[in-house]
Amino acid sequence: MARNDEVDMENELLDLSKETTYAEKVELLGKLLDSESTLFSKKMRDWLVKDDALKVLIHYVTRPAKTEGQQEATDNGLPFTILNSEEYIISSNKRRDALLASEAEKKELRELQKQNGEEDSLEDEDEDDDFAFSKEAKRADKAAEVFVYQAGSLPQDFIDKNLEDIVKEIFAIFDINAEGDFDNFDKMFASLLGPYGSKVFNVFNKNRKLILHLLNYLHDPAISETLMGVIKATLPDQVLMNFYNALNEDGFWETLGQKIYGPGAESSFEDASAFFNRLVDLCSTQNNADVLFLHLSQDMGFLDGLVDCISNNSGNLPAEQQIAAINALRALLLKSGEQLYDTSLEAYTPTPVPNMLSGIHEDLHNHLKTRAGSLAQRLVDDAKQPKKKADEAVFSTYRVASRFTIHRVHLLEVLAELTQQNPQEVLDSFTAPLWKVLSDWLFEHRFNNIYHDLFHKLFRTVIRINHVESMKALFSKHKFITRMIEHYKTTSSKDSGLRSYIILMGNYVRLTADAQPPSEYLKSFLTSHVQWKEFVPLLKDDTVKQFVTAFPAPSGGHPISLSPFASAETFGLPSPKTTSTSTSGRNANNLGLEDASVYVETKKKRKRKRKSKSKKAGEDKGENAEGEGEEGDGDDSDGSDDEEDEDEEAPALEEEPPALDDETPNDGAESPSNADAAAEQNSSVVEEGKSDDAAAASTESAAESQASA
Repeated sequence: MARNDEVDMENELLDLSKETTYAEKVELLGKLLDSESTLFSKKMRDWLVKDDALKVLIHYVTRPAKTEGQQEATDNGLPFTILNSEEYIISSNKRRDALLASEAEKKELRELQKQNGEEDSLEDEDEDDDFAFSKEAKRADKAAEVFVYQAGSLPQDFIDKNLEDIVKEIFAIFDINAEGDFDNFDKMFASLLGPYGSKVFNVFNKNRKLILHLLNYLHDPAISETLMGVIKATLPDQVLMNFYNALNEDGFWETLGQKIYGPGAESSFEDASAFFNRLVDLCSTQNNADVLFLHLSQDMGFLDGLVDCISNNSGNLPAEQQIAAINALRALLLKSGEQLYDTSLEAYTPTPVPNMLSGIHEDLHNHLKTRAGSLAQRLVDDAKQPKKKADEAVFSTYRVASRFTIHRVHLLEVLAELTQQNPQEVLDSFTAPLWKVLSDWLFEHRFNNIYHDLFHKLFRTVIRINHVESMKALFSKHKFITRMIEHYKTTSSKDSGLRSYIILMGNYVRLTADAQPPSEYLKSFLTSHVQWKEFVPLLKDDTVKQFVTAFPAPSGGHPISLSPFASAETFGLPSPKTTSTSTSGRNANNLGLEDASVYVETKKKRKRKRKSKSKKAGEDKGENAEGEGEEGDGDDSDGSDDEEDEDEEAPALEEEPPALDDETPNDGAESPSNADAAAEQNSSVVEEGKSDDAAAASTESAAESQASA
């Protein structure tokens, strides 16, 4: 098309003095969109604000159904309906096909290229034919560019008068028979939302359910991003709160729920579930988002729909749809109870931030605890599924009949979370078949530490609250203790990753039973369990071995007592009686920080050291020996002994005690007078409540005995 012809068409279209019909405007604008004209001039902007010119431009973007009277098709807004799977597929395929050129257009394009001498480009034409865009698609792209370019500079009075009609015209693209490209809708809507955000939200409040059209096409990234942008828009708080309340009243959650768990959602559940998970993650930190989610704590229809979909065993729902419902339920329950932190670069350290969904967390627990049995039954049904040869997984040291799927993990995470909040009510819904499935999985998947950790949480809760029914199902009916012991004795750390969890569970059972009266079920069960009694010594020894491995002993020996579990010689450590390490604290043995033998041995050395100091002081100062002896001995006086012990003992954990080379050969054996003084010294430490006079007399007596020695 020659440039002169383009100018003529522009002048004819943009001639404001000439009256043209709607059909004539459509035809003229279409020819201009096919040309190389930019259509970005001020003259074009002036034309768009006249009469229904902007509507003609939007017509090329939305591409409504070709019917008579199409210009009136959206005057009253597009009525909202939830598309079923078949309608969804038909509409999506129609839009996809409308983007591609028809065979006639491809043939016309080839002939035009031949006329222009572009034979070389035809060699690769066969490869590009399948992806050639149609003429209408190219027109739509250019019309969208014109709209985006001109939207921000339209006169304010024109926007105030026509914004509602413009938004409704753009949303006509969601008509099931329309062929418009959603990428163009995304660009056009964003160009309006940016400068006119509050006014666009007012349009939504007037035209209820208009925004719900986006939920029918969440499979398209442009639509899901547009809806996410609307929900997280930066607008005044009151505007957003009004919008969230309107969404709740118009059935936002019911519509989204039908897209996840509905019977006709075979084609939408995956995209709808992914959108919901993103929405939960976004709204946990979005101001005022609690208003949007508050509806879920007031009307439990959304939760019940998810649970019903998960527990449905009729075979009418695809397994993938049930998995999508599990993922959605997990995201909502766990995220609403999570402590969030600001980890951005602006935060010097991770800073706690409020979770906007925490207000519904307790309500979710209170309702889901009544449905825990249905969720647990889903695991039992899953275990009953016939095993296929293709499901078998072979690893380096073992094989399993089927892999441990991620949806099992997610469902167990939900159950573990529920048991932490309401253990009694949730565990009451756990049946004996469920515990059989859980225990079988534990030994079958012996290297799956993710599952081991989840089972360990459930197991600890059972023991902690003393849930007898669950313990009877596990221990008496399914022989869990016996299986656990046999597995531990017949495997090594290379053969099983379950051994460390067996140690944890075994010690938790052992210590809990030790604190129970004989009448309790756990205590009486373990008392009569022969294999358990034989296993306890091995359990204690291996527990200490793990401790020693995690905290290696220093060169002088392990400072922490091993006597409650086993002797130090069992692990090749120095005997506490022969060690030269002087641990601190007179009462450390009472606190379990050292053996009594270590304390007695080091106490004798401290006494010998004080006697040696006292002798030297007597030789150097002569007449003042008695006073110096009292000050140096100090063990019999109130308070001074503790201070001297602390001063002498402080470095004892890090270095060896000083050598006693200057001591006389007889220092190793105490004389009777020294023994009496030591006994008197110890009695002054143990006995309390003596008067100051009695303490002084004891000090003088000890000094006289020391001097005579």
